[in-house]
Amino acid sequence: MIKKGLVLMLFVSVALASPCVFGITPGDSLFFDGDNFINFPTKVKIVPAGSTQLTAEAWIKPDTMGRTMIIAGQVSNLAGNEYFMVELYNNRIVFLLYPHGFVDRNGIDGSTTAAVELTDQFHHVAAVWDGTNNFKIYLDGVEQEIAVRVLGSGVAGMGFDYTVGSLGFKIGLYPGHWAPRDYIFMGRMQDVRIWSKALTQSEIVDTMNNHISNPPDELVGYWKFDDPVGAFEAVDSSKYHHDGSYCADMKR
Repeated sequence: MIKKGLVLMLFVSVALASPCVFGITPGDSLFFDGDNFINFPTKVKIVPAGSTQLTAEAWIKPDTMGRTMIIAGQVSNLAGNEYFMVELYNNRIVFLLYPHGFVDRNGIDGSTTAAVELTDQFHHVAAVWDGTNNFKIYLDGVEQEIAVRVLGSGVAGMGFDYTVGSLGFKIGLYPGHWAPRDYIFMGRMQDVRIWSKALTQSEIVDTMNNHISNPPDELVGYWKFDDPVGAFEAVDSSKYHHDGSYCADMKR
């Protein structure tokens, strides 16, 4: 079985991360120790402009549940101006979505209503937006009860519009800015996937335990973290080659 897991919101304005110069060491899943993350080129658009659906999924085993930890997300270069993000916050799985950036204050966000415990073993997390003013969160393939907040006029039918500032996407760190250490993911992660479609529950369950050998067009980002020992790049196994860089000494 593939071991895997997921991230959400913070408002920070600190210096940009330094260049990524270290590779990865032997092992299985990727270990985030609080100093490392996956960096991506500035202005990369993981979800294509105009997309009106989104799924973000991953396998994770965090070291703790008592702090805010980003799994993955995309923002502009304006602090707090998110496009989408998944995180762990206050012992809950959180999803936030502003397809035009937070500048127009139209969006949705929310979290699982019940606290979750994810430190015992690897768990699969998926957040799904189907183009309406609602979304779903799945834990190990099971839909969770969530509380959703609609901001402004909401996001129904709204396509991604990257016109606000330059872009940042990161795995394991608040994208666009160097976040305080409290927000960096700590624990193990594997098989991060971003889709430009709303996966159904059955699609999530059917694929979450397997690698995808023939990625469809809608799989716009797919990082398995199975790169060779000593590699510097986190290879994107989708058709779009959004390769990232291992920042700091990544261990398995």
